[in-house]
Amino acid sequence: MKGPEITIDDIAYAKIFMHALKHSYDDVCGILIGKYCDGDKGGKKCVINNSVPLFHTHMLSPFLNLAFTLVENHYKDKEERIVGYYHISADDSKNVDIKKIKVCELVSEKLVKNYEDALICLVQMSRMQFEEGNCVNMFMQEDSGQWGNVDVEISLQNREFLKKNISNKGYLNIHDFDDHLNCINYDFMNPNLFNNVS
Repeated sequence: MKGPEITIDDIAYAKIFMHALKHSYDDVCGILIGKYCDGDKGGKKCVINNSVPLFHTHMLSPFLNLAFTLVENHYKDKEERIVGYYHISADDSKNVDIKKIKVCELVSEKLVKNYEDALICLVQMSRMQFEEGNCVNMFMQEDSGQWGNVDVEISLQNREFLKKNISNKGYLNIHDFDDHLNCINYDFMNPNLFNNVS
């Protein structure tokens, strides 16, 4: 499927993986934040510049709706907005197709009602070890209603930034909405997560 040109900033990229690494035995999910603009090649371009970790336990619809509302309100007066959803199954063989993850299918249906250009991101964690390989599978809804693969540009800089945050164990400091529900002091927007990364 020919979709928009998609790039992802270091922070957004790292937070997705850090969320999965912290909860490596659980499914994790979250929201992709970014903006659409005119691309260099004449088409649309989507820049994903943040990700907001939501859950690492069973997701309940009321809490999912609450989380989306809080994130929407946070970005209400900003250029960025919700552009998609990420989901990483603990069973890595499922992270290639939305249809293999039931909750992902349900969320994607709701997501496109509010954001017709929404993206769904699945990550194959087992492919992280391959330096050149892209372990991110990005999907966008086609005119037919089916979800088709779209390309996403992952840079060497994305990978290097992530490596720093793995080697310094920074991923242990990430908090998701589940954590916030258990202790309000945990900010699932993670504003200070990368303060000590040089």
